[in-house]
Amino acid sequence: MKKIFTIVAMTFLWIVSMTAQVPQKLTYQAVIRDAIGNVITNQNLEVQVSILQGSLEGPVIYSENHTTNTTVNGVITLEVGGGKTSYDFSSIDWSNGPFYIRSTAELNGKSISVTSQLLSVPYALYAQRSFIANKVDEQFMEDVIAAKIQNVVMTPTVDIDSYLDFNQITPKFFRLLKQFQPFGPGNQSPVFITENVYDNGNGRKVGSAEHGDLKHLKLELIQEDEPYHHISAIAFNLSEHFEHMQAGNPVDICYSIAENYYRGIANIQLRVKDIKEKELF
Repeated sequence: MKKIFTIVAMTFLWIVSMTAQVPQKLTYQAVIRDAIGNVITNQNLEVQVSILQGSLEGPVIYSENHTTNTTVNGVITLEVGGGKTSYDFSSIDWSNGPFYIRSTAELNGKSISVTSQLLSVPYALYAQRSFIANKVDEQFMEDVIAAKIQNVVMTPTVDIDSYLDFNQITPKFFRLLKQFQPFGPGNQSPVFITENVYDNGNGRKVGSAEHGDLKHLKLELIQEDEPYHHISAIAFNLSEHFEHMQAGNPVDICYSIAENYYRGIANIQLRVKDIKEKELF
C-alpha cells in the first residue's frame, strides 16, 4: 500500500522535582509529512495513541484518541493521559516494562501508524506509585518538613525531559530534534540529563580575563563507558565545578542540544544548564 504521509515521532518524558506535583501525563510530539517529505501544515488530524507492553506487538494496556491540528511546521503535540479514553492512565505499572508507544494518524480517510520504544519510563509517575505504596504518616512528614524548611525556598529547579547517553547524540538525532523548532514559549527546547560524565582534560574556564571574570566553562566531555566518544559543551556561570572536574571526578549534567558555528562549520554543542558533582569510590 502506498503511503500518502509519514510520521516522525519523539516522546518527551517529563521528570519533575520532588517538591513539584507529579503529572499524570507525558508529552508526545510528531512531525507529519507527505509521501515526498513535505510537512503537512495546518491540517486537522484524528490521532490514536496506544501504549504497548513487552514488545512492538505486545498487548495494548492503554489507548486514547485526540483531535488536533498540525502547526505551520507540521508538528503535532499531544498530552498522553489527557485524551478521550476508557482506560486509567494512572494504573499503568511503569516498573513492569519495556513499553512502546504507537500513534495512528488519520488524514483524508487514510491512516498510518508508527511504533517506538519508550527508552525511559516516566520516572515521576513511577516514583509517585512507589511513594504511595510506601506511604508513611502524613502528619509525621509535615512535622519533619516544618522543622527543616525555611520560609522561602530559594533553590531553583530544572525540568528534565529525558535521559540520554552520549552515543545517542548523533547528527541524525539532532536533525530530528531540529524538526520541532522553533523553540520558545509553549514549545521549549527539550532538556536532557546524562550521568557519569568526565572532562577529557581539555576543559578550561572562559570569560573576561581582563576583568577576572572567568565564570564559564568550555568543556570536552566523555561518558564513563565510552572514553573515546567526546562531545563539546559550554557551561555558563558554572565555573565553580572546574576544580572538581579537573581532578578527574565524575558529574551528572543537564543540558539542551544546539549547534555551534566555528569558521563556517557547524558542530553539535551541549548547552549545560546545571552540574551535579559526584565522587569516585
